[in-house]
Amino acid sequence: MKIVSFEQLGSRLRSKLFFAFGCIAVTALSFWCTLVLLEHLRPKSWREVVSALGPVKAQTRLEELPPIPDKRLSWVGIAGINAQVVRTIPNVVSGLPVLGLISVQDGVHTVAARVTGLTKNTRYRITAWVRPLAGANFGIGARDQADMADGPNNSRAVFDLATQKVLITAGNGKPGIEEVGEWLTVWLDLLTTDGQYVVNFYVCKNDATDYAADSRLGVLLGGISAD
Repeated sequence: MKIVSFEQLGSRLRSKLFFAFGCIAVTALSFWCTLVLLEHLRPKSWREVVSALGPVKAQTRLEELPPIPDKRLSWVGIAGINAQVVRTIPNVVSGLPVLGLISVQDGVHTVAARVTGLTKNTRYRITAWVRPLAGANFGIGARDQADMADGPNNSRAVFDLATQKVLITAGNGKPGIEEVGEWLTVWLDLLTTDGQYVVNFYVCKNDATDYAADSRLGVLLGGISAD
């Protein structure tokens, strides 16, 4: 029987230990590299988006807003909002670029659209695709009988984008909020007697639409529709 000396035994043990530690190190490195690769390839959540906005300056003029591809919808007003086209994020509604809407002055912060050509006495869903910037919330206000100061069907809702909850609701519309892919969809279901709406989209601070702006609070608006 071959006798193994203590030195030979120690050498063999050290070799096995080095081999074991080497395997562990390689496994750990491979695992770490895999995590880094997955993190790099993982689509960014709407909660993590940092938009590529330029300098936020004065309120955008109404005529500077990009046209809405759905010919039933048109912009009719803007107040307290700097709107910038964000070309680095794919659009949601074909033909309408993503807009960064940032509150830039004290008062109400809103863009407004008019919807026409709908079927009378029918309930439609007014939807917006949004992502928050700097902790902003979002609101929708709508009414039918667009040529009147206050239509018979009108509603308003403010949504907490972080918790995906409805903070405020008023009127006879039904609001909702849902995460869909990389966007949040927020909506109002509302009846129209004349086939029209006037719709306001608000950048909100908590549940307020009227506040002192800091030129940071805003939303990314990926699209709007009435269906």
